[in-house]
Amino acid sequence: MRSVVDIGCGSGYKLINYLGQYNTLGLEIGPTLDFVRKKYPDRRWAMSDFDAGDRPEADLVVCADVIEHLSAPDALLAFIKRIGPRYVVISTPSRDHLYPWWHKCQDGPPSNRHHVREWSFGEFRRYISAHFESWDTRLRTSRKRPR
Repeated sequence: MRSVVDIGCGSGYKLINYLGQYNTLGLEIGPTLDFVRKKYPDRRWAMSDFDAGDRPEADLVVCADVIEHLSAPDALLAFIKRIGPRYVVISTPSRDHLYPWWHKCQDGPPSNRHHVREWSFGEFRRYISAHFESWDTRLRTSRKRPR
């Protein structure tokens, strides 16, 4: 693996601290893009635009905690397919772990005003599997388990 594209790279933390040895490109929007460009001027950053004619090349695409903010997540997945990476890592908070089973947000809308859609683990796995071959699906929770 030689190249990584991080869609919705945020502060650039993953690219700088975990993937710095690779040829990286962070895609972001607005003020956050300006922030990473100023903080890490020696790295590659670009505006995130799923409709752009040019497409980056990458062995790995990372898209962590972005898809739940999009009103058209299919556009994101189509963009990733156009990149044609060998590996894709997509993460989103699991609705089942955000709220108790009886909470009104289990049926929507999300309580986070910035989230357009929240998936349960099963829903998200089915959605992604319709677009990509899924080799590994994991559920990670920070909740403390009873002893």
